[in-house]
Order: sequence, then C-alpha cells, then structure tokens
Amino acid sequence: MRTLSIVLSLFLFSCSTITSDLTSEDLQSTTIIENLDKSKSELFSLTNEWLAKTFKDSKSVIEVKDEDRGKIVGKGYSEVMHTLGVYGVTYTLTIDVQDNRVRIKFENIGDYNYRALTNVGLLTKSKEEFSAMAKNLEAYIKNSSQDDKW
Repeated sequence: MRTLSIVLSLFLFSCSTITSDLTSEDLQSTTIIENLDKSKSELFSLTNEWLAKTFKDSKSVIEVKDEDRGKIVGKGYSEVMHTLGVYGVTYTLTIDVQDNRVRIKFENIGDYNYRALTNVGLLTKSKEEFSAMAKNLEAYIKNSSQDDKW
C-alpha cells in the first residue's frame, strides 16, 4: 500500500510542472483580430454583447467601459481542466477596439486567490482557453450581420 502511495504521489507531481521562473510576459495572452469591416462604435457594441453572453454576470466582470477610448477592462474567472481536476483561474481582461480591429488581452493570470500561476501546465491550458475565447469573440463579431436578418 505504501508503494502505491509513493507511485501515485510521483505521478501526480510529474503531471504538473511547477516553476517560479515565469515572467509577467508569460502570464499574459494577447490576440489581435483584424479585417472586421466594422466601425469602432459597432465593434464596441458587439464586444459588450459578447461579454454579456459569455460571462454569467458581465456587470460584475466589467470594471471600466470607455466607449470614447474604445476600452473595456474587467476581472475574469474561468474554470480550466488540467490533469486530474478543474482549477479556478483569474485574470484581467482588456479589450481595445478601433475601426476594423479588436485586441483582447488576458493579463495577471493567477489562481483563485489572485496569486500568479506557477504551474506551467495549468498556464498552458489557460492560454488555450483564452485563445478559444478570442476565436469565439471573432466569430461573434463576424456573424453579427447575419443575426440582423431575421
């Protein structure tokens, strides 16, 4: 039984690489979506719609919403599947819009206590999740004109 405990402990430890050498650049993910053929005002509105549909309570997520600057800043929380469980990941979400372009940044990626992530595997899975969210935003914007024709 003791051998099983040792083997299981080694397996769990090897499943998640932990390092403290991550930089602030490692703890961010940025995607720029271009060629959207929409004005800054349209993109700002569509981005707000996407936030409302993506997050359970977008009002609690959004901390800054400035249409003149084309900037939305908020605090997000996602559950990410990694190794043997689901982990809570927090982040700062910044969306900047200009004519025909949107930039979505996930920064300050941390655990549920807002401490910087030190688990490389979990960070990688989180970035995959953020990339999927950015693709979802892009699809939402590009398909928005189809929704108007009901």
